[in-house]
Amino acid sequence: MNRASRLRTAGRGERRPGGASGAVAKTAVAMTVAAALACDTAPTSADQDPLPGPTPSLVALDGMEGDYFGLEGGLVGNGIPTVTESGGRIVIIAISMSNGNLEFGRFIELYADHPEVADAIGLVNCARGGNALERWLEKASLWDDCRDRVLDSGFSLDQVKVVWAKNANQFTDHGRTLPDSGADYFDLVSNISDLSERIGREFPSVEAVFHSSRIYAGYVSEARQAARGEPLSYEGGLAVNAAIRRWQAGQLPDAPWIGWGPYLWANATTPNATGMFWLPEDFRDGGLDPHPSGAGETKVANALHAFFLGFDWYRN
Repeated sequence: MNRASRLRTAGRGERRPGGASGAVAKTAVAMTVAAALACDTAPTSADQDPLPGPTPSLVALDGMEGDYFGLEGGLVGNGIPTVTESGGRIVIIAISMSNGNLEFGRFIELYADHPEVADAIGLVNCARGGNALERWLEKASLWDDCRDRVLDSGFSLDQVKVVWAKNANQFTDHGRTLPDSGADYFDLVSNISDLSERIGREFPSVEAVFHSSRIYAGYVSEARQAARGEPLSYEGGLAVNAAIRRWQAGQLPDAPWIGWGPYLWANATTPNATGMFWLPEDFRDGGLDPHPSGAGETKVANALHAFFLGFDWYRN
């Protein structure tokens, strides 16, 4: 058989990173950034003119030793999850929006029957265009459709063991970024946390959720900068870190193990720690459109494969 083939946007007073209340978390962030706001090297903010290409002052998290507005750099580690077969299978599903749909689709094309991939691995693309985090938290139909796709691919639901979740908020038009107390970051932390728990309820068999943040978005058109540009995309990685810390603190009781998947962000042509970088041609319309081109899809697909090769249950 061919192997291819949980709405709540957090309110401003809901949970915040590290379990703090919204007001406490916002105050803490604001206090830690006062000095940064006064210096020339402060990261870009929503009230500055967007710049094409490399975004000043942003350092990829996987090579970052300092902090960003008081939030620690680096990728939060969480050990190695235990992933086991069920009926001889380990099914990996993707839960995401249009970008994730395109990228996981290419991953399936390139690696569903690849000799380096164990025969036990099954791949099912549940990511859906136009359906970012809030939609997955409000629409039961997305989960029903995902289950149907698993079954239609010849797998049983208890064989779904791994999820790749590429995260972005649906509603980001306000363009507010850190250190703004209403930054998208705060809702994103809550939504990633809620999604992790929703996965545990919708697919009780899942043993590991690997989260990725968005790819670089500094090339996008000025009209799209507020909703889909930088540093909005960059700050998504910090939100993944915060959600993992919530899991470690026992604040996500319904979630299976969660941790980082491949870190895909890089500052344009400046490679991140894995060597990934982004050229205008890796995006549609030379980068004005934030969706990846075929070349960009392939970069993410290759990154997914390289990442999963680090686990013995995936390797042949």
